[in-house]
Amino acid sequence: MHSNVTSSSVDADSERRALKQRLASRANPAATLAVDMFVELAVSGLAPIYVRAASGELSLHDTASHRIDVTYLFDSVDTAVDLLSNGGDVMTAFMEERFRSTGHIAFTYVLLGMFANPSLPAEPPP
Repeated sequence: MHSNVTSSSVDADSERRALKQRLASRANPAATLAVDMFVELAVSGLAPIYVRAASGELSLHDTASHRIDVTYLFDSVDTAVDLLSNGGDVMTAFMEERFRSTGHIAFTYVLLGMFANPSLPAEPPP
């Protein structure tokens, strides 16, 4: 019997689950008190992760259940973790084309605050 599931798709699913878990563990809902937005996080090679942020609540989703306000594109999981969890240099990543945004660019720093939980230490790359 031949399986249609390739090891690369299994690896991508596993990598996406790990990233989603990481983000959930670093969630900082206090950063969403004054926002109401639905964000798509697109990491090269992975299915998107969707973030709903509103009124002090933050949740991660596998499907787009609302109108997407902004999409953030990352060239790798390492870049996503560095920028979202570790306060990496957004401008350098943007200039090096490792990070892009569509939609409301002003939401970028709001997004960064959602996962930059000051009570947690920086995380090493995956």
